[in-house]
Amino acid sequence: MAQIKALFFDLGDTLVREYHKGEPVPSEPTVFPHVKEVIRRLADRYILAIISNTVTAGSQRLRELLKAAGLDPYFVLVLASAEEGVEKPDPEIFNRALTKLNLSAHETIMIGNRISRDILGGNRTGMRSILVWHQGVDHHPEDKIARTDDERPIATVHSFLELEQVILQPSEAA
Repeated sequence: MAQIKALFFDLGDTLVREYHKGEPVPSEPTVFPHVKEVIRRLADRYILAIISNTVTAGSQRLRELLKAAGLDPYFVLVLASAEEGVEKPDPEIFNRALTKLNLSAHETIMIGNRISRDILGGNRTGMRSILVWHQGVDHHPEDKIARTDDERPIATVHSFLELEQVILQPSEAA
């Protein structure tokens, strides 16, 4: 099995809390516990990138959010579906990120909170995937359970400390 060189992350409800229509948006993004310290450590070992489905926001707006969250310096690539014209789970957006970073799918792990987008798309592209299931997040009904092999992550984690352990352990994930 190939060595992992890069980690691709979803942004909303994976790294920072996503605010939905009608909810008050804070001036600074709410970063989930341990995200900053774990991302800093992972960036020392891996290339980090963001692949995010957005309605109108482009990569510049996502960079602003990452900067406000104190995470921007760690991500070498940010892809926004609104700019790319394609969204997860379509393998095309994942393939664009791979091409831009000169990587193959088996050298990466996709990490996100949506089975129907992050896990399905990453797996169909040939990546391994990890599902992040933060406590207190209102998960979408279609993301409660994997129904096919394409929807099965290699691991489901409930915190970024747990994510770090899964990625760094000598196993199928690393």
